[in-house]
Amino acid sequence: TLREVQPDLKFVGLALSGALTLDYVSYFLNASNHKPGIPLDFISYHFYAHTSISRDNITEYLSFFDQADSKLEEISQIQEIRKKLAPDTKTTMDEVGVILLGDSSGSGNQTDPVPLYWNAAAALYVYMYANVQRLGIEVIGESQLVAYITQYPSVSMMNYTTGEPNARYWSLKLVHDFFQPNDKAMSTTSDDQDVFAQAYTTVKGENAVLLINKAIEAKNVKLPEGTKGTIYYVDLSTGDKPYANSPIVSSTVNLATWAVAVVV
Repeated sequence: TLREVQPDLKFVGLALSGALTLDYVSYFLNASNHKPGIPLDFISYHFYAHTSISRDNITEYLSFFDQADSKLEEISQIQEIRKKLAPDTKTTMDEVGVILLGDSSGSGNQTDPVPLYWNAAAALYVYMYANVQRLGIEVIGESQLVAYITQYPSVSMMNYTTGEPNARYWSLKLVHDFFQPNDKAMSTTSDDQDVFAQAYTTVKGENAVLLINKAIEAKNVKLPEGTKGTIYYVDLSTGDKPYANSPIVSSTVNLATWAVAVVV
């Protein structure tokens, strides 16, 4: 068997997309429905936000976060089932992204997304990352590295014309560079419902705050008095270039439309 060749090999089951059927998940996570000795290593499911009216109407991108919140409610319920039936089973959300209207046709008639789309999609992924971490999800993957016209162009992490990484890639790298799996999420509040904030004490013993602007309008975010350090960010101004940074010179920082930022 494969485990004889690689004893630590893990298997992933379900790989569900769309709405999650709790009865189906419960059935799979119940060990009595499997042959004796069959380990339930991982379950997996996907999440894609969608547009239904237009590809380039940026006001519709605001719905990405509402769709994410609905999915997070489902995930919370699944986590409760998993804890009860299979507490040793881990979860991988191995595909997270956005599929714009028309991408599924594969016809080649899709138009390039507007530049701000990439920031909205980047902000959505990081929003999901922070929230599923709170729920105890072990793995969350971003879909997908390379895409292009006829092949779901809106899920690409690369600019398929120039070959440069886009805002989705650089936001993922921002998270990867500053946060680790065992960082401790601290109780964090935001006075603005359009600004997501999550503070962490990292495994290195450092403090870091993740900020996401979920709105079309730029937002001024007031940090605790005396905050010093640097803000690293991805927004429309960074384009297909690496995340930028600037020193914090006051207790207020500005987040551009769908900006993702880390304050350290």
